[in-house]
Amino acid sequence: MAIRLHDVTKSFPGNDSAGAVAVVDHVDLDAPDGRIVALFGPNGCGKTTILNIIAQIEPPDTGSVSVIGPDSRRLKVGYAFQNFRDTLLPWESAFDNVSFGLRAQGMTHESARQRVAAFLDQHGLDIPRKNYPYQLSIGQQQTVALTRTLVQNPSNVLLDEAFSALDHKARFRMQDLVVSLIRASGSTMIVVSHDVDECLLLSQEFILLSKRPARIIKRFPVPFEYPRKHELLASTEFAALRREVVAEFVKEVGA
Repeated sequence: MAIRLHDVTKSFPGNDSAGAVAVVDHVDLDAPDGRIVALFGPNGCGKTTILNIIAQIEPPDTGSVSVIGPDSRRLKVGYAFQNFRDTLLPWESAFDNVSFGLRAQGMTHESARQRVAAFLDQHGLDIPRKNYPYQLSIGQQQTVALTRTLVQNPSNVLLDEAFSALDHKARFRMQDLVVSLIRASGSTMIVVSHDVDECLLLSQEFILLSKRPARIIKRFPVPFEYPRKHELLASTEFAALRREVVAEFVKEVGA
């Protein structure tokens, strides 16, 4: 397995009048090489905490976490954060923000620039390369942050609301690009989104989480073959699966 969580729990300290707050409750998750998994659940249930545990930003209280890559020369984990605006370097251009991860791994400035230029040109990503983050729209800022993750070709990709600031055209385009890159490279991807359709469109397995603390309520296999066209969203098969997912979600949140 590329990513494996076994019996993982996590709590955070409460305020002065409360004890620890449980956030993750005995979660088991297996994602083999090349698998795309979606995590979906109520606001604040612990989805981002699970990603942070996988990325080793947060240690679990109990349980075990294993994250491996098929190629030791590749970055083990690439993470596109939900708070993407805070991850951009204000003194760097959009182009150099994209190249930052490569340079942080030891690539020379010139080699990183060449790789980024080739990546942007190959995939038709039209970002204002010389502009600084404050000169970009929010959607452009998110595109820069996501592209910085993708250009590193990580063995495992974590996306936390990575398309939330994009309009529909840009969102569809970036979704298609991400899936094509993941499928071509054999990477594993775990995506968190508040959009049921997005989770189902991208993933091969949809994992529904409970209210905090997050525990797995149900796993839904997503049977549609890749490549998936966006017309799939209007199909009767997609609608049927969506209804099943939403019904289970409503049971959990009590809506």
